[in-house]
Amino acid sequence: MLLVVLVVVATLALAAQVGEIFEEAELPTIDTRFRVRGSDGPPPDLLVVGIDDVTLQELGEPWPFSLETYARAIETLTDAGAEVIVLDVLGGGTDSDSSFLAALAAAPAVTLSAVRSNGDGTPIVLGGSDALDIEGVRASDGRFEADDDGVVRRFDHTLQDDDESDDVATTGFTQVPTLPVVVVELVSGQKLPTDVTGSEGATIDLPGPAGTVTQVSFLSLVSQRIPSEQIAGRVVVVGPTARELQDTVETALSEATSRAEVHAAAIDTLLRDVPLRTPPTAVRLLLTLLACLAPLLAVRLNVFRGLVLVFVLALGWLVVAQIAFNLGWILPVVAPIVGLAGAAVAAVGVNYVFEVRARHRVREVFGRFVPPAVVRDIIEADPNGDLLRATNREVTILFSDLRGFTTFSEQRDPQEVVGILNEYLAAVTDVLVDADAMIDYLGDGVMAVFGVPTDHADHADRAVAAGIGVLEATIRFDSEMADRLGGAHFRVGIGINTGTVTAGNLGTVRRLKYTVIGDAVNTAARIEAMTKDAPYDLLIADSTRVRLSAVPTDLVEHATLPIRGRTEPVRLWSLRRAASDTTHPSEPPVSQR
Repeated sequence: MLLVVLVVVATLALAAQVGEIFEEAELPTIDTRFRVRGSDGPPPDLLVVGIDDVTLQELGEPWPFSLETYARAIETLTDAGAEVIVLDVLGGGTDSDSSFLAALAAAPAVTLSAVRSNGDGTPIVLGGSDALDIEGVRASDGRFEADDDGVVRRFDHTLQDDDESDDVATTGFTQVPTLPVVVVELVSGQKLPTDVTGSEGATIDLPGPAGTVTQVSFLSLVSQRIPSEQIAGRVVVVGPTARELQDTVETALSEATSRAEVHAAAIDTLLRDVPLRTPPTAVRLLLTLLACLAPLLAVRLNVFRGLVLVFVLALGWLVVAQIAFNLGWILPVVAPIVGLAGAAVAAVGVNYVFEVRARHRVREVFGRFVPPAVVRDIIEADPNGDLLRATNREVTILFSDLRGFTTFSEQRDPQEVVGILNEYLAAVTDVLVDADAMIDYLGDGVMAVFGVPTDHADHADRAVAAGIGVLEATIRFDSEMADRLGGAHFRVGIGINTGTVTAGNLGTVRRLKYTVIGDAVNTAARIEAMTKDAPYDLLIADSTRVRLSAVPTDLVEHATLPIRGRTEPVRLWSLRRAASDTTHPSEPPVSQR
């Protein structure tokens, strides 16, 4: 039943995962993993030249800057040995300028960022379409596509236009790769396949919060105050960083990071072959399935321990996900934990139902044999009803039979017979209940088992003490009946044996009975029958005598006799007080050997 419930929960969790229901909830967990990982330090091959507040205040030129100013910046970067120059600037004019075009022609490799195109689909870039005719100059899509919560976490090879819009100028362009892709193509000199960023986009491996990437001021660049070694061999991204220009995006680590710095982080991600990867869909689904089945580990635990185990498993999965993230894998967190939690709740519910049923069965089965207090102890120690399952146990069995009652009952009214028998059984039951025995009534006889269902190490001592108690109760009963009925006389025969039995439910679904079976039970019954021809009303097998922790002072040896069904004879003992004829044996007590 539990497995069926877990399979249903797993099916729902997997369906939700395939339907991307957990995707939005998964995104903040990635942000948390970035924060836990901490900063990796600035990428060594990237430099951001920021058009910052100082530049806007001291350059002496209104924003947007002229193409001549950008030409000076390109010339300085070229002379200093920049590997690729990125102009992520949208202002400054789209008309041709000779100095700007000359600077582009002299530069090693340049990409001009664009976010729109004109009517024929040509990207609108700084310097106009003439700039794109220069060898080594390429347009790139400078847009980012944020997730539903407004955070930029990924970039694609090429962004798709909005199919619901017919305005080319606002929808962008479909044939121009994104800025990081173009930069890496310029660095490598090779075209990158369209699947380089994966089907869901490449996760930007942020080196840290805003300001982690090395940055210099645009003013320092055009003033030629930046050492060449700080530029040489690097990809240089030129873009706005001033707060008043508000050219920022929200990332996993910062609410406002300049677009130029995010581009630099994306470029570094692609240069390092996208170090953060998502496992294939099949692997993610398998992880969720295993999480949904994990509560099977707690099936034998109670509710509290089961929930603790589930909590530990969930916490452990978070640790595993973080370690995997640090190693470059983005494992799913929400779907497995939701599946684990859902399966745990279902498992707790199922276990509770089964536990209630098990408690009911324990009460139903043991309530007929043992007192309510013992039943409560059994349920507390065994809430799942495991004691009802067959098991081998060492116990001590006591059989007693009321002598003379059959003859007495033949001459009496049935209701009177039943009433008198109940009086006797009540007296005997009190003795056996006090010894925590499991009781089964056999007409005018009783079978009492010590050591089940509750395990007692002193089951032999309990049985012998109970045997003495039954003997004394019978003597009192005989005296009372003699006074009341006149001439009625009763004796009892008691046989006690210790051995291994099979304890458990016996019968069918329609009628189950908890009992014990085995050779030790048969031997105890036959020892009881032997009291008819013995000078004692109580006989104790040697298997019981050797397990006594306290030997009665009047213990005497009776005989070693063969017993039907056994190949070896049984050594039998008794007590002086159990002599059926008070003038019989005068042997001295025997100590335990």
